[in-house]
Amino acid sequence: MANYVEWSAIIDWLQSGPDISEDTNVATVSCELVREGRAIRAKLPMPGLPKFACIGKLSNQSRGEALRVAEVAFQAWREAGRPCISPALLTNAFRQFRSIHPKELS
Repeated sequence: MANYVEWSAIIDWLQSGPDISEDTNVATVSCELVREGRAIRAKLPMPGLPKFACIGKLSNQSRGEALRVAEVAFQAWREAGRPCISPALLTNAFRQFRSIHPKELS
């Protein structure tokens, strides 16, 4: 869940148009692919996740490029002080998880 929240914060941050070495639109898509793939691999039950990660359907070259761009965005986000991890983001993630697994959080 923490990994999902971090990638969500990175995506939110990219929407604000930070100055990074990659195109922010490409970085956003790359980060969305990574977030989705990691959530599926971790069997994180989030609403709307497909059964198979889209990043896995890319060619090796395209997948490698998406991972590289996502890593650039991740490092830039960390260097910027990990912005956009807000109480609202944490609350929303917790509510989504709780709605799917109410017994685990009782």
